[in-house]
Amino acid sequence: MNKSFGFLLTVCMLFGTVPASWAAPFVIDSFEPGSQLNTLGGEGSTYQREPSQIQAVRGATPGFSGYGCLVLTYTKKGKGGPYDSGGWIGYYELLEPANTKRWFDASKFRSITFWVCGQKGKENFKVGLTDAARFVRGDAVKSRPVSEYVPQRVITTGWQKATIPMNDLFVVQNQLASIVFCIEGDFPNGESAGRIYIDELTFE
Repeated sequence: MNKSFGFLLTVCMLFGTVPASWAAPFVIDSFEPGSQLNTLGGEGSTYQREPSQIQAVRGATPGFSGYGCLVLTYTKKGKGGPYDSGGWIGYYELLEPANTKRWFDASKFRSITFWVCGQKGKENFKVGLTDAARFVRGDAVKSRPVSEYVPQRVITTGWQKATIPMNDLFVVQNQLASIVFCIEGDFPNGESAGRIYIDELTFE
């Protein structure tokens, strides 16, 4: 190992910039048929405020791997509802390990990854994380649009792997409460309708 790099790595470890060792990939949810819970025992569900609407179906459609994936069918309105913003929609997964501890420790992971494709292409959304404090407030720290995290820089009708660095989401990483898929983006007139497919939600 280069001496300068070794010294820099040691300093980073001492001051908590990087973990002493990275954890192996941990699959949160593969959305296979027959289960409504993720690998931590946490539930997944939609949230919505009219006039926008969203529906989530788990496991009914073949995914990138295995027999199922998460399908989000949505209509995002540009007007109406609170603040005349068209309402809001999304899907969340709780990261609450069953019968162990309340918050999930993701401090030894570099990124959140998942496979994604769209029904027509050019769909878009953001990923949010909530830590203990934000969970109580019902708030989340959101990423940039997911299109910026896939190789082709646009969601297509073919599967692509999205990789979102943990450093893009300023949360307390050892106290995570949920992952959120927020249907937000630079839509024409603030409106969009479509269908998104998601599979193999993982911390890496």
